[in-house]
Amino acid sequence: MTPLVPFTPRPPTAQKIAELRQWASDNGMNPDDVTKGIDADLRGEWFGNELYVVIRQDIDTPDGWPDMVWLSVRRQDRGPVRDWRHMQAIKTQLVGAECEGVELYPAESRVVDTANQFHIWAFNEPGPKFPFGFGEGKRTDDSAGGAVQRPRQTLGEMLGKDGAGR
Repeated sequence: MTPLVPFTPRPPTAQKIAELRQWASDNGMNPDDVTKGIDADLRGEWFGNELYVVIRQDIDTPDGWPDMVWLSVRRQDRGPVRDWRHMQAIKTQLVGAECEGVELYPAESRVVDTANQFHIWAFNEPGPKFPFGFGEGKRTDDSAGGAVQRPRQTLGEMLGKDGAGR
């Protein structure tokens, strides 16, 4: 995987917006949400490489919470994203090596499942930690006890730089 580079997206044509609005209407969704979603996406910072397109946006957080960002990740070919190491590298490059992020599996009433897009919400500064997860890290290239682990590249090798993130 090569490093993500910033780019400026082309806004959808009026015809594409009309098609998306019709699709939303046909699927029981509010067509105005399509327009709001496109506007919100275009306000974000866009990054891409040979595999992924990522939109990075600052998000509003409740009082008392640290600043956070939202990364919307999709593959260029629109297939499913399921390489944890790639997602970790994307978070590290666009937010920071010591910034924590999560992927949420919401209550069914909050599910948004309209595309093969995945979302990471991350603290926008090192330091804050989620009150769950492992206490300390561990990495291995070994396959043990029947588990299969592919050889690991360093983050720097994966990103083609020092891996320090932004």
